[in-house]
Amino acid sequence: MKRTLTSLTILCCVTVLAWAGVAIRGKVVQNRATMTGIVDEREGWARYEEQMKHLPLTCNFTIPRECRVAKTQVVTEDAMELSGNLFFSGLHANDFGDCHFVAPGWAECTLYVELERDAVTAKFRYWCTLGEDPRLAMPDYVEYLSPWYDKADVPNIDWDFTINVTHSRLHRTRTIKTWVGSATGPTHSTESCIADEWQAEKPYSVTATFGALSWNKANEIPIDTPVGVEHQLHWNYADTEFVRLTLDSSSFEWDFSAIEDHCYGAYATAPKGTAHGEGDMYVEGSGNVLTFQSGPAPGVGQHPYFSKLFTHPFAADFTELGLGKWQEQTHNATYDPVLVWVWDGKITCPEWQIGGACAAPAGFFPQPWASDGGLLAAYDYGTNPLDFACPFCGSQMRPSGMNKEPWVGAAWPDTSETDWISVGAFADGSAAPLPISELHSVFSPYAQQIAPYSQWDFKAGYVREFWGGALAWLYDRKSLRANLIDVA
Repeated sequence: MKRTLTSLTILCCVTVLAWAGVAIRGKVVQNRATMTGIVDEREGWARYEEQMKHLPLTCNFTIPRECRVAKTQVVTEDAMELSGNLFFSGLHANDFGDCHFVAPGWAECTLYVELERDAVTAKFRYWCTLGEDPRLAMPDYVEYLSPWYDKADVPNIDWDFTINVTHSRLHRTRTIKTWVGSATGPTHSTESCIADEWQAEKPYSVTATFGALSWNKANEIPIDTPVGVEHQLHWNYADTEFVRLTLDSSSFEWDFSAIEDHCYGAYATAPKGTAHGEGDMYVEGSGNVLTFQSGPAPGVGQHPYFSKLFTHPFAADFTELGLGKWQEQTHNATYDPVLVWVWDGKITCPEWQIGGACAAPAGFFPQPWASDGGLLAAYDYGTNPLDFACPFCGSQMRPSGMNKEPWVGAAWPDTSETDWISVGAFADGSAAPLPISELHSVFSPYAQQIAPYSQWDFKAGYVREFWGGALAWLYDRKSLRANLIDVA
């Protein structure tokens, strides 16, 4: 008995694809009425086909401040709203010089704590500022100067802080693409794509508090500005916590758990795994907390210095993405087992990802995907990354976007269940698919834990994370067939 093709509707909360099937010219006329500037309703097929050769129509507009988007609870009112706590130990007091800590390291607004040492009296005092970086020329900031203390009496700084960057908007771009057709006429009329990005709008405003200090100014800070931390100290104490930074965001949860980064003596950085020795200081992450502390040996005369950045993590919410039968408006649980490759539009070699026998140069993958060959002009990528072999090692390629991560508690499939022809488990750190049910659980939403910290060293077991931009779902064809869904 001939199997009937199951019609599927892909439901997406971020990018909406509006596909209207047409069979007669009258239906096409109705659809093209929605494409301002593309199709004139009074003209015939010749005019329609000519217009289809032009670039897609793009409409831009700004979402009102009351709106919420993508069900991720990210509001358009504030581009960034950071808060937390900074603990700075009085044990920074030493016989050598000043110590300081800086975060988030923005010239337009930062927290600055310095413990000054008077070389004549050997006394210490705090100089704390909030506002523009006090080391710049003619900065605008407020400050706190403590009394002078004897070395044994220097207190800790343990202050909460908030930084709100306001008057930015989510700018939405809607692109109506040309129809996808055949030699005899259109089979779909329009493809409507929605993309959101932060856009600053005057008047800008930055409002911040740090302990009893408060400050505000009309400075512009773009949403994608990296966060920086800087720590300079001299110490005589082993196994001591010197700084503890707790960082929260209104848009997502910071997770520094992967970070373990060591600094030795006067060196700015050291490879992870280097043996502990005199002067060892390291940074360790746990949840939303970064701790700066000394190692097991005292570092008399040592001057370790950290200055590193981390970016805002990408976050994705797949809870409203799914599969349904024709005209169903919600995900159909029948399709929960269907495997999906989360795809960022690039292609990668799994052997290269895990450091296997692939001769591709460092940094070569992932490559942008293009059916006409893209950056690998001698090869045709075809219609699916899984149909292409690596030109360096011959391994079957995979869609770049989501890697198998050991800390993600998901039911990763066996390779034998997928289009990637093999048997056995996917290697940690290599691209792999997940069932729709697992994607709903993991991405609910999920904020990256590795990708934002490319400058940092990681604990054992943490590998480079998935995706570097916009995401799409690529359904595994073998899994579709296993779930009785025909694949053309």
